[in-house]
Amino acid sequence: AVFHTVFFNSLAHIQHHYFLNSRAVTEKISNPSWYIKESDDPLLEGLNEFDEILSDYLNYDNYEILLATGLTQKPVKKATFYWRLKNHRDFLDKLSIKYSDVKPRMTRDFLIEFNNEENLKDAINKLDSIYEYESGIKLFNEIDNRGSSLFVVLTYPTDLTDKIFGFSDFSFNANETVSFVAIKNGEHSPKGYAFCSNGIKDYMIKDGDHVSKLFFTLKNFFLNDNADAV
Repeated sequence: AVFHTVFFNSLAHIQHHYFLNSRAVTEKISNPSWYIKESDDPLLEGLNEFDEILSDYLNYDNYEILLATGLTQKPVKKATFYWRLKNHRDFLDKLSIKYSDVKPRMTRDFLIEFNNEENLKDAINKLDSIYEYESGIKLFNEIDNRGSSLFVVLTYPTDLTDKIFGFSDFSFNANETVSFVAIKNGEHSPKGYAFCSNGIKDYMIKDGDHVSKLFFTLKNFFLNDNADAV
């Protein structure tokens, strides 16, 4: 017997950043032309690749197949820009923030570690005070105090090209400080879907069950004289 399990995550990233270019999306908002051509549909291209991969399995004479999504995504109602600090240490130094270490994380996030509470509180006050002068929108709207460290997210949601940020006597041009990462097109939805071939249907979980219960679908399938299934 041969059992194959394949985990695909690439299409999730495509949905996150290019979902609004899909022909399946009816929202009236769209991505700017400098970000991606209007005629491009990365989601469709990804699905075509998946079809090619699945066709290899369908060529077997004796097989059963189970497809499942852990989550799904839905298009956003308003596109959100993602930005990232170019140099985290340089930025904190310019703010005269006293830290022991700074660790960049995924996309917009970074962790700042401190030796004492006084320096941590000073950092919170400064980071929380930075806003874009024209709109008044904060640069960091998520600052999580974790005791001896701060988990910070650069949350400014729109285009900040040529915009000036700062507080009191400290100011800076966004072009010199941050880099463009992506535009958020899709967001997670807890509802998922599953499909199986006829040989697995008798062991399939019920509508509304948590995705983790698919373990029992596979377990019961193989325990019931299906050892030859591919």
